Formats: sequence, C-alpha cells, structure tokens
Amino acid sequence: MQDLTKWTSECKVYNLFDVLGKKWTIFIIYLIENWYNSFNSILRILTKLNPKVLSERLTQLSDSWIVKFDIDKKNWRTTYILTEKWKLISLQIWKISDIAYNENIK
Repeated sequence: MQDLTKWTSECKVYNLFDVLGKKWTIFIIYLIENWYNSFNSILRILTKLNPKVLSERLTQLSDSWIVKFDIDKKNWRTTYILTEKWKLISLQIWKISDIAYNENIK
C-alpha cells in the first residue's frame, strides 16, 4: 500500500481541515467572526479554554492564513481579524455545518 504521509502534508484541503478540526478552533473562529476579537474576550466566553491552548490555536490559524493579528502598539492591544481567505471559504464551511446539524451527524 502507498504511503500517504507525503501526500497528506502537501494537500491543502487536508491541512485546512486538520487545523479546523482541532478542539476549540471552530468556536474561536465563530467568536472572532462575531466581534469577540481580543484574547481576553475569547477566554471570557470559552470558560473551559485555557490561555495556552487559545494561544496555540490562534497561532495555527495565523499560520494557515485564516486569522491575522492586528497590533495596536499605542494601546498595547492585539485584536484578531479573519482574512479574506477565510471569508471566501466560510460560507461553504458553515453550509457543511448546517448539513451535519440537520442530518444529526455525530
């Protein structure tokens, strides 16, 4: 049987779903999409999420070009913004979510 390790590491769709499939990621994206775009505001909503994991997920989302950091050096505040790349695929992702929900997929 063929080793798929090289193929999966180069497959953009696989890599995207690998990032999106990590625990908390979709919730974080949803919050950023709905104006909870600071580190602390996300932590206040997702009370079971710890700061280390949030930092890891935001870094992964940034590395995947889904989220970008906006740093206000004057006020020492970082906010998170969804990229145009995410905006292009978000409708499709949420459609998949609706299908899964409506079909009661577990």
